[in-house]
Amino acid sequence: MEFTNREGNKLFTLHEGEEMEPYTVPFKYDAYNRIYFFENENWGDGYWQVKQVTQDILSLEIFGLNGENLTIEGSMTLFRIPEPDELVVGDESLLYGDEWTSFDPDSGAPMTWQFRENFQDLIWKVDGEELVVNYTYDAESHVLTLTSEGEKEVYKITKLTDHFIYLEGIDEEGEPLYMEFRKL
Repeated sequence: MEFTNREGNKLFTLHEGEEMEPYTVPFKYDAYNRIYFFENENWGDGYWQVKQVTQDILSLEIFGLNGENLTIEGSMTLFRIPEPDELVVGDESLLYGDEWTSFDPDSGAPMTWQFRENFQDLIWKVDGEELVVNYTYDAESHVLTLTSEGEKEVYKITKLTDHFIYLEGIDEEGEPLYMEFRKL
């Protein structure tokens, strides 16, 4: 997904399908932090409500019409993809200490990770729930593997500093999954 504003033309581009074909439509942003899209010769009935925006994060709720009622259809958190020169993976010791904060990719709920070096485990908190998972980290390949009850999630760390972790993984459908955590 990409939002652009070139020469006063506000455009939203979604790259769809296996070929990642671009689908571009105009958008507008109102005083109530709502994003509307122009499709099929009119402005849509639904909108995206911006909940949080920073230099790197855009968190939204998606509203649509259900009959004559406006309802929440879902939520999402989008992360800016960094430029290649921003990608530096620091020493493994940067993982430890304070909590790393992000948003759950499915629900948009706040999520924290805390790596515990002595136990080789990670405390994963989402929406009030806490899960302890084992992890391994290969400092050469920068691959982080999380294991819980026989299930594995594998991520490649593409940036690790004292304030940021960028991870790339693959979701259940085989699609790329990008996550960003920050120390607050």
